Amino acid sequence: LDTVAPATAATITTPISGDGLANAAEAAALSVSGSNAEPGATVTVTITDGVNAPVTGTATAAADGTWTATGLDVSGLTDGALTASAVQSDAAGNVSPTASAALTLDTTAPELSALELIAESDTGADGADRVTSDKTPTVAFTAEEGARIEVDWGDGYTAVGEGDGGRKLVTADLVEGVVTARVRATDDAGNETVRTLELTV
Repeated sequence: LDTVAPATAATITTPISGDGLANAAEAAALSVSGSNAEPGATVTVTITDGVNAPVTGTATAAADGTWTATGLDVSGLTDGALTASAVQSDAAGNVSPTASAALTLDTTAPELSALELIAESDTGADGADRVTSDKTPTVAFTAEEGARIEVDWGDGYTAVGEGDGGRKLVTADLVEGVVTARVRATDDAGNETVRTLELTV
């Protein structure tokens, strides 16, 4: 007969997901880890947004008390604050106190407008043909405030600052030919939006 519950709560390692944020790529298979569990105990992890049905997973504690619940699909929960809780139960079914930790779900890609060649750089016969004799053309766009902005003119992404919700301009020194400009916006959670514009110089 075993009626003695595990004396302490299992500990959740924070920040969850390394930064306390779960982005769209992580949401389908989130992992929650921890320690301080009895060896062999079953740790049940529950994640909830307080509105939708909670997401539950289990893990078995290792000999050193560490555990990891994997494959937790939280993509059906609402973006915003989530609560993760963990309880451990021994072989007899006795349940420990509950541990909890907070995390934020953000699956929304940052706003990034279509790219446009500014009028001063478009020297082609048609104002919309994206043909230019300007070897230092300027491309305009708007990006979400706070998003990290990177630009690639064919030689890899280079950081150019952060979005502020207003119009941004980027210029490159190009050689003749077809060039694809790529702009990538990344938010704090790691969600990305990429826009492209093909130019002929």
